[in-house]
Amino acid sequence: MGAVSIPDPHQDEIERQVAQFRELLGSADPSEMADALAGSPEPGPSRRRRPRTDVVTFRVRVALDGVEPEVWRLIEVRSDMRLATLHPVMQAAMGWTGTHLHQFDAGDRPDGPGPERYLTAEDLAEGDTGVPEADARLDELLQDPGDRLVYTYDFGDDWRHTLTLDGVLPRDSGAPAARCVDGAGACPPEDCGGPGSYADLLATARRLAAGDGVSVEDAEALTLAFPGRSPEEVLTSVAALDVTAADDAVRRAGGERSGQERRSGRDRRSGQGRTPGRERRSVQTRRTGQERRSGPTGGGPGQAGGLATDLVSWAVGPYSGVVVEMVAAARLDEPPVVTADVAERMVAPFAWMIRHVGTRGVDLTSAGYLRSADVVAVAGALGVGPEWIGGLNREGHTLPVLAFRHACQSARLLRVNKGRLVATRLATQLADDPVALWWHLAGRLPLGRTDVERDAGTVLLLDAACHGDPEPWPPPHLRFDAFDQIDDHLAAAFHALGWAGSDGESLQSWQVRSLAEPTVTVLERLGVYGRDESGVASWRPTPEGVAFARAALRGRG
Repeated sequence: MGAVSIPDPHQDEIERQVAQFRELLGSADPSEMADALAGSPEPGPSRRRRPRTDVVTFRVRVALDGVEPEVWRLIEVRSDMRLATLHPVMQAAMGWTGTHLHQFDAGDRPDGPGPERYLTAEDLAEGDTGVPEADARLDELLQDPGDRLVYTYDFGDDWRHTLTLDGVLPRDSGAPAARCVDGAGACPPEDCGGPGSYADLLATARRLAAGDGVSVEDAEALTLAFPGRSPEEVLTSVAALDVTAADDAVRRAGGERSGQERRSGRDRRSGQGRTPGRERRSVQTRRTGQERRSGPTGGGPGQAGGLATDLVSWAVGPYSGVVVEMVAAARLDEPPVVTADVAERMVAPFAWMIRHVGTRGVDLTSAGYLRSADVVAVAGALGVGPEWIGGLNREGHTLPVLAFRHACQSARLLRVNKGRLVATRLATQLADDPVALWWHLAGRLPLGRTDVERDAGTVLLLDAACHGDPEPWPPPHLRFDAFDQIDDHLAAAFHALGWAGSDGESLQSWQVRSLAEPTVTVLERLGVYGRDESGVASWRPTPEGVAFARAALRGRG
């Protein structure tokens, strides 16, 4: 019997990404596009081959490079799957959280001769050169057993995965789009520094388990990476893998619903019935593993009423009233006002960064980091010293500088082009107009590559906007005590918007702030939050910070 063609369950998502790319392309500065095209080298021969005429099942071995004990997965996927769909499958198979950038490359290694890069719509709109990953099919790149593809996740930690075609199998009509059939080794913790730092963490665990002494810094690093685990538990957990759980996650990432969902049609995040027009897809998120929904995309002209209505309508469950009270206290019906001198003071770090980088740009290292001299300069301009313990000459080890640079890129002030960090044309214009730059940053928030990050950022903005009320914020009835499942109003609002931990329990406020890091970075550098006598930032916003938060939520008008 011939192979049966099954529609790709992520076709809608692929079409959405293509439409987004076209929209971004259409809104690009023509002169900037012309400059980029004029300076682009002639493309080399494509590594993509003619795709198969039939649909089969590819058995692919995924190995995480440079990690011991070995971490690998054996997945089976549709041969016609596009790379944009393969990305969430990879995240689910490995156990990553989807909170960092990624890239596919054809060839043995992405730093080998003549690689072909497959990029997201956002990467292409920022000037990177490559093929849209939504256009590339897996069977154009992997065709014969032994063919390989590279997937890189988190350009800071640089987790590289080698995908090797292990076998080509006939496809059953009822087969899932993706599944995990075998594997070994747990996924390393996010943001632990990459393979080298991960090896150091495991070495620390082995020394402690053997009763040997380690430095205070090494012990603290192990605790941060594996909170709540003893050294013995760390060593046991890193070698373990629940293949059944990995298979369930991969199937959901590939578009298959669980049996309970098929029977009940209910929302797996909260147990509530689905609201028409607000379908949610499953996606791996930091500490949640929960389902995804469309969230606010930042302030814009005349969006106040719509955003307030959306936030209230999205809130469900026992803490929905917290969102209602926060929206009311934020006073989004009052147009925010900013003076030129206040705007100039608040955007000063961003204006400095734009001018420092300039349209000619600064060189990045081969790993994609700022060079030491630029790290020192940025750290000095930001006044990083009091808040950061450690050296200030390596961007990968100076997280305030790295986070600020990424925030500038997310806000479309900087972009990477051919190994250089350059200021966008719009940014160079905004650098001389503080009020316009202030409004531009407000319009870009909340930041984040995932819905969970953007929703967490929205909660932080909403909280900041509430502090302008004459009454103390939060009111006494929104102050939860240690016996409550929720520790404060931030956690309550985040839970009401539909997010919970992978075990179904509510997240804590510190986790909400952690998820909101892209937005919080911008708020901190703008001086939205006040500082105590020692110069450490607090979570209580200044009057100017309240106005900015309202502008980000409400927009002009």
